[in-house]
Amino acid sequence: MRTLNISISDFEYNQFGINNDKLSFTEFVDIVNKELSKQMLNKCVLWMK
Repeated sequence: MRTLNISISDFEYNQFGINNDKLSFTEFVDIVNKELSKQMLNKCVLWMK
């Protein structure tokens, strides 16, 4: 297994609700997908107004 280190700001760490310094790649992708989905949903809601 390989290890990949990713650096993010404290703001992003808190924004994504990350509470663990070690995540599997799948966990990381899930967290990012959820955040991107929220952002896209917000854009759609704003567009519909």
